Amino acid sequence: MAIELYDMLAGNVSPMTRDNVKAAYRGEEEAFLRKVVTPIYKVIAKLLKLKEAKREIKALAMEEL
Repeated sequence: MAIELYDMLAGNVSPMTRDNVKAAYRGEEEAFLRKVVTPIYKVIAKLLKLKEAKREIKALAMEEL
């Protein structure tokens, strides 16, 4: 199921036949984890760090008042 999800997200569809094209990474160990899950995790982690930094700035501003 994870491979099918990756294929849908990557748009691996043949323009001529409209059939799903097999991903080239199949057979690599933990390829879906490295190519799909890890980048999503990194984006979420970055957004959470930015949100935390904004919260700290607001807290410092409130202390100054």
